[in-house]
Formats: sequence, structure tokens, C-alpha cells
Amino acid sequence: MFSSRHNISSRRSKHLRALLTVLSVAFMACFLHSCGTDALVSPQNTVTFAPNLSEYGIYQGSASALQPTERFVAYSLPSALFTDYAEKQRLIRVPDGKQLTVVSDELPDFPDGTMLVKTFFYFHDKRDTAKGKRILETRLLVKNGEQWSVAVYRWNDAQTDATLHTSGFDTNVDWIDASGVGRTTAYHIPNNRECATCHQANGTILPIGPKMRNLNLSHARNGAVVSQLQHFRQRGVIGNIELLRIGSVPRTDDHSVSLQERSRAYLDINCAHCHSTTGYAADQGLDFRYATPLGETGIAASKNDILARMQSGSMPLLGTNLADRDGIALLTAYFNTLP
Repeated sequence: MFSSRHNISSRRSKHLRALLTVLSVAFMACFLHSCGTDALVSPQNTVTFAPNLSEYGIYQGSASALQPTERFVAYSLPSALFTDYAEKQRLIRVPDGKQLTVVSDELPDFPDGTMLVKTFFYFHDKRDTAKGKRILETRLLVKNGEQWSVAVYRWNDAQTDATLHTSGFDTNVDWIDASGVGRTTAYHIPNNRECATCHQANGTILPIGPKMRNLNLSHARNGAVVSQLQHFRQRGVIGNIELLRIGSVPRTDDHSVSLQERSRAYLDINCAHCHSTTGYAADQGLDFRYATPLGETGIAASKNDILARMQSGSMPLLGTNLADRDGIALLTAYFNTLP
């Protein structure tokens, strides 16, 4: 079903793209910052991370089941950052007696000791998830002393634990997608510095996904559809807040919402962490945040370049080899409505 020659070609293509990305980043850093300032942020961890993921007590029972313990609360987002079709599990743990402080629709104020956990995996056959999955990596963000520290853990072949991995790693992944098509990719596990490239705003490491407007959604839990923020309140993650004053972002596959809103939501989660006034690519003058007025985003002028980069599998900048077919179709339809 899967060609070894194709896998080798994918690896070579991945390495070439990685080299070109490094050269491009180096050139832009030199051009925009007079060659004297490193444009990339290196995470200055204030946390000493354990060598094995199991030491954090995140999962109970068989680790490969990804069943979180009571202290960790699962959450979801309306749409996910595209990472070569990988599945993701998101968890949050706040220290006992502490809660998130809601200040706006943006990121809440996380108490010191908060841990965010994101695990990446592929189902062997998306049509039948009971056939199992391959877990590749778990990323941690831990807040300590008003600063976020980052760590990446690579899962072993036995799927029993993951070890701290700071240098990055490429591995071939084969799976069958929801339509029954065999897929393959050279999946890239990032190093700490690559994590910091996306997780930075004004040179400070920050979470990306758990903004209040992303958390404000209804999702299935234990056979019922519930408000995620109400669930957070029940679990003690947040206090009593007026849910009606929290904004929300639509799902990109919700066709009851306008094409513009769905497309802006896609750009927000996939692009705005770099393409904003405070992100890594702030110098490019593009602002893809959902709340930015359309005329101030720069979308219309850059729409052809956006699609070309997505079709080549080079955007988002990190974590992609494959083209996001659904995302490209969505943005193509939207861009065709723009002047």
C-alpha cells in the first residue's frame, strides 16, 4: 500500500524544505534586523523537565489509551492548527486552589504552575479508530515565575512512555484517511527553538490555542453536548463568569456561518500566531487575527501567495509537508470573492 521509495522521497523533500526554511529565516533576520539581532526567540526555560513523561502523572492505566488523570482536564478548539492531518489531544492542569482569570476574549491569565499538554497521534485507519493509533509526541507548556517553559517528549515504539527530546526528529508515518486512501508523511517533531518560533509574541513565549474565544464552544462529553466553559467552571478551572460576554470563533466546517467568517477563523488559528503585529512575521505587515478588520489584514494583497505556499506544503511554516486540501478549498472559495 505504501511505497518505501515514496517515503525516502518524502524525507529528502522534507530535509530540502527544512534547509530552505533555515536559509530563508536567516536571510530575513539579516535583512530586517541588520544582521546583528537574532530574530528567533530561544526559550529560556525556568523549569527543569523530567526525563520521562510518565513522571508527571498525566495518564492513568495504559499510557497509550491517553486517558487523563483527574487533575488534567481535556479541552478542544473550534478548529485546529493543520499539522499534516495529525490528531491532537489537549489537556490543562491548574494548581490546586487556583483558577484562570478571564480578562478578555484573548488568553486568560494563567496562574503559576499551569501545565498545558498537547499530544499528537495518527489513527492507523481513520475509518475505524478501534484499530489503534500511533502516538508521536507530547508537548508541554508550563508557567513558572510569570514565564512559560517548553518541552517536547517523543513517544517510544512500544507506546508506553515518552522521553524528553530537545533536538527535533523526523519519522515516517503511514495511515489510512477517512475516505480510505493510504497516506504517508515525514512527520517532524520540533526542537525547543522551533516551538518558540510560533509560540512568541513580542519576544515572549505564550500559548496559542486556549484563548477564551476559542474555548467558548459546545462539544460532546460523555454522550451529551455541553458548554466547554461551563465544564471548566464545574471542574474549577475557571470561576463564575458571564459566558454571554465571551466572544467565540466559528468552526471552519460550520456551513451555517458565512464563508468570510469561516475563512478568517482558519487564518486565525493557522497563521495569526506569526502573522500579527506581535508575532514572528510581524515585519511582513500582515495581520490575520480574527478580530482584525478585514481592510487592515493585508489578505487581499497576499491571497495568491498564501495559496501558493499552502499548496506547496510550506505553510504553516513548521509541522507541514502535506497540503491541507480542505483549508485550500475553503480559502480559494473565499479569496475568489475578494477584489
